[in-house]
Amino acid sequence: MQIDLEKCQKQLDSYLEQKRGVFPRFYFCSNADLLKILSQGSDPNAVQDDFEKLFDAINRVTFDEQDRRLIVQIH
Repeated sequence: MQIDLEKCQKQLDSYLEQKRGVFPRFYFCSNADLLKILSQGSDPNAVQDDFEKLFDAINRVTFDEQDRRLIVQIH
C-alpha cells in the first residue's frame, strides 16, 4: 500500500507542476492551496482568500452581479 501511495503522490506532484508551468503564479501557492484553487476554480468566491497568494497587492475582488466571470473592482 505504501508503494501505491508514493506512486499517487508522484502523479499528483507531476499534475500540480504541470499546472504551475501553465500559470507560473501558482508557484507561490502550497500544494494544498493549489488543489483548492483547481477544484473550486469555477466558483470565484470560493478562491477569494487565495488571491493574496497569487497576486501582489490584491486582497479581494468584486464580481459583476450578472456575469460572475467579470471583475468590477479590485481591493
